[in-house]
Amino acid sequence: MYLYRVQKLKEQFANLYIVVTLPTREQNDSFVRSYFKLGMKLGRPTFVPVQDLEMGFEKIVKIAHARGVCKRRDVASRLRAERKRSVQGMDVFLRVIISILGIDNHDANS
Repeated sequence: MYLYRVQKLKEQFANLYIVVTLPTREQNDSFVRSYFKLGMKLGRPTFVPVQDLEMGFEKIVKIAHARGVCKRRDVASRLRAERKRSVQGMDVFLRVIISILGIDNHDANS
């Protein structure tokens, strides 16, 4: 039943964070064992273990704020653009190296 509910929530929300209140070390260890025993993938969904509900609320507010700041600054598209520029730069470099007589594509990539 639990996995079905988590799966349904994952389908409905792009970013799903589940706050789990685990006040004792034993409960935390038990949760971690169960997490891997059930075959859950790390980060899907993201579990946020906390000691009490107040701390859980604080964590969710911090996560929401950080996501909002990243979205406002458009960090993801900047990273994509930077990656694209670096790939283009590498392609230009490889074309120059390949244009040298006697160096083939395989040697240039080495």
